Amino acid sequence: MKKSSFGLVFLSVLTTLDTGCSATPSNIPPVGRGGEPPNLDSLVFWVSNGLEPYGIACRKYSRVYCLESYRTRKVGYSSELNTTLQNGMVPSATKAWFSVLIKERWDIINMIDPTGPALCCEEQSQKYLLYGYLRARMDPEQYMDKLTEYWDEDNKPLNILSARYVPMICMNLVVEVGFGPGQLSRNIMAVVVGAPYVILGQEYADYGIPGIESAIFDYINPGQNLTFHWFKHNIMCKEHPWICGHVVQQPSQNYEVGESSGTGGNKKSQRKNSSKKGKEKMG
Repeated sequence: MKKSSFGLVFLSVLTTLDTGCSATPSNIPPVGRGGEPPNLDSLVFWVSNGLEPYGIACRKYSRVYCLESYRTRKVGYSSELNTTLQNGMVPSATKAWFSVLIKERWDIINMIDPTGPALCCEEQSQKYLLYGYLRARMDPEQYMDKLTEYWDEDNKPLNILSARYVPMICMNLVVEVGFGPGQLSRNIMAVVVGAPYVILGQEYADYGIPGIESAIFDYINPGQNLTFHWFKHNIMCKEHPWICGHVVQQPSQNYEVGESSGTGGNKKSQRKNSSKKGKEKMG
């Protein structure tokens, strides 16, 4: 489905759901960006939903979440593809190398192609070329590490937040979140300033994430509660328990991926060990 079709679906749903909700307070000054992508290093996810273009695309693969990419800053950015990495690898070789890596892992880290959620690996490899190769001069292994580095919860504050206002519930639906260093950047073009943010849960069967309760986050400081720890344990691990260190049943064997993180009481070293074992699971 093309993006334009996504937009039409979203507008149609909004029209159907609009109950004439009154505007929320607008005396809180907007924070962050307009329509331009932020210049940040960030591990970026889409939240699955039945209302918004990328949430709808994600929902075709997962009813929980999808991994968009690991975005990198434009520092040292070059649009030239005729340069080589320090190890002598050229772009075509690095892209082919990353394609091999992501082909084995995209489905267990939910890194989809939004135009074809069951497809791999052209779109995923293009994101490596942009964010990994051109901007950061990472080799494929380094970029894959960034995509799967989930143990370091303490150094991943919320730094990207995109949402769309839904009149039916008088709140801003969380569409995209990113975690990494730097000040929070949020897309304010489609939200109502001052209205709380929300991730829809099982109360909204046609639109929300099954198995969780809807979560509401304060407009002024959403990152206080919408942390990577919260997103990991309440969203990611609902679909992939290995990320939090639970035992995962596979057709041919069990994988014991560290100790259970449960409610998040484990120490940082235990989370790191769990993630490393998780990578062993991914091969």
